[in-house]
Amino acid sequence: MERWISARLAHELQFEQPEDAAQLARHAASLSEAEREEYLRELLPAAGGDLAAAIQQKFFTAKDRILMLGVGSSTCTPSLSCLSWDRTKECKVCFDAVQNPESRNRRNNVSMLITFTDHLQNEKHILIDCGKTFRLAVERFFPKFHIDGLDALVLTHEHADAFLGIDDLRDVQRCGIVMQDGIEQKQPLNPLPIFCSQYVLQQAEKTFPYLMPRKPQSEEEARANPKRYVALLEWNAIAESKGSESVVPDTASIAQCRTPFNVQGLLFHPLPVYHGGEYVSLGFAFKLQDDAGFFVYLSDMSAFLPETEARLKAMKIHTLILDCLFIERAHNTHINLPQAKDIVRMLKPRHTYFVGMTHEFDYYEENPKIVNEMAKEGLHVELAYDGLCLEHSFRFELEPLEI
Repeated sequence: MERWISARLAHELQFEQPEDAAQLARHAASLSEAEREEYLRELLPAAGGDLAAAIQQKFFTAKDRILMLGVGSSTCTPSLSCLSWDRTKECKVCFDAVQNPESRNRRNNVSMLITFTDHLQNEKHILIDCGKTFRLAVERFFPKFHIDGLDALVLTHEHADAFLGIDDLRDVQRCGIVMQDGIEQKQPLNPLPIFCSQYVLQQAEKTFPYLMPRKPQSEEEARANPKRYVALLEWNAIAESKGSESVVPDTASIAQCRTPFNVQGLLFHPLPVYHGGEYVSLGFAFKLQDDAGFFVYLSDMSAFLPETEARLKAMKIHTLILDCLFIERAHNTHINLPQAKDIVRMLKPRHTYFVGMTHEFDYYEENPKIVNEMAKEGLHVELAYDGLCLEHSFRFELEPLEI
């Protein structure tokens, strides 16, 4: 971003020293939107404000965007096993991931951040899954993409790679400053909404009891459990189909989660899929504007439920994010590369990105093979990578929020 602005400033203002333009670009990036626009207009009067507006629109105006915070398997890449075994059996992919922090072979747990501008022109950030590597993803990508906080979390399932990072949400909630005992303290402005199946909510109550809204029943209990600085969360169970609500939620009940739900104005369409045996995880679809079709997210699956497969076949799919664990080996809880390719051939999305890869996949060797093979069939398919940013090509269709 700064390099592009720097180059434009150097050209327009005819800087002899590129460092001067770079310094101005860094300053522009540090300002608020209103301050930046005024600064650029003053800096570029000869352009009549057009260049300033172009810079503002291209790089600083909120857009609909998908950012992949992680695209790896539950064990991530580099795999700990490759770091602890005999180094004579060195794994080329894991070695590259260790040596080069920016390598596309370095993979966090699968997680996706959705950014869009709502009806009130507020930028919203919705996270899908919050696994073991959430903190690492925040460190690496939030500053780079100017992510200033989260507005909601949606969970696909309750495995460690999908929700064990929830404790760290306290530091990415939108907060204000309040005075407490004469000291300025950060305090969440509102509870962060979390959306998940009734079964996942039940499991979260066991794993994170201290993150569940509950008032002490007695003074004794209050003394035994003093107030602590933890995330302020609002848990929401995704509705199950009418007449199918479970008295005791189990993974089978997740298959009944088919009712769309509104998250900050973005309508999520649940897509239950098998994730090993009868265990059910959730995928999601979001509608795009201008009849562009749907954005579909299927991060953890071993097979389709018949109804979900029928729904997807009937959809016009713009972009598909799809599970892909191994290059050839079959697995009982995930699909492999041949299976993923067959799904792409069946659904024929405009764009497809594979996620959930193990260290079997060397991005720099396997991605060109996949791209070229599928291109011969008229299909655009790539391996995703941590930090993959998809924007400019779509706009989400938003729904009004209930008040």
